[in-house]
Amino acid sequence: MQSETQKRFDTGKDPDGNKWKPLSENTIASRKKFNKGTKILNNTGALKRSIRRSSGVEYGRVFTNCPYGLTHQYGDKNRVIKPIKRDDPTKNAKHLKFYTANGWRKAESTKVTIPARPFMGISEKQRKKYLKMIYKFIYK
Repeated sequence: MQSETQKRFDTGKDPDGNKWKPLSENTIASRKKFNKGTKILNNTGALKRSIRRSSGVEYGRVFTNCPYGLTHQYGDKNRVIKPIKRDDPTKNAKHLKFYTANGWRKAESTKVTIPARPFMGISEKQRKKYLKMIYKFIYK
């Protein structure tokens, strides 16, 4: 389950095989400006590397402890981004400065929509495969 979940970061598809929503023009422009890749959910690779597994006698699970994992799994329609001071993240700065498809922009805050890009979960096909494995383990 862990490797199947991690493969989704390479294929850009959810557990049912649907393609993730594409990156926005602004995200692509910003990543290109700063020589970062444009692969979805692979800006730094931290989310993919955070996928872990654990199991016991009666369970098996795959999870992430990455703080922004839930945002990417389920999306966020009204995320407000506010400026903070780099040297003291507990204090607000005067403005944001970010690069977009139309160049540099300043704002006191901005609202963004982050589309859901499900990377966790199992498909019906996987569920059947795991049930077969469990059945074989128990009855054979």
